[in-house]
Amino acid sequence: GEGGVLLTTNHVAGETWTFLRRRIGHAEARGFIDNLERTDRVSVVHVDDPTEADAWAWLRRHDERPYSFVDATSFAIMRRQRIREAFAFDGDFSAAGFVEVRP
Repeated sequence: GEGGVLLTTNHVAGETWTFLRRRIGHAEARGFIDNLERTDRVSVVHVDDPTEADAWAWLRRHDERPYSFVDATSFAIMRRQRIREAFAFDGDFSAAGFVEVRP
């Protein structure tokens, strides 16, 4: 909700690290992780085995777009926690039935 805690996953954090490290450097990527670990505004959910199994099952059923495995794990967590909105930028979340919110 508005003003609430944002939710992400360890997989998304890992993708963000890789993106930042490659694009702008190690110090900035380290700063991102340091801030993520310190903040109380973002909760990091660890993707567990049942979530991965749900993601693989979902990907097997959906060939209409080249969805990523990381996105599919996010979809599984969002469905489980009844989350409808996601910060997303490429249309995959809306194609999967969620509402994309852009900052």
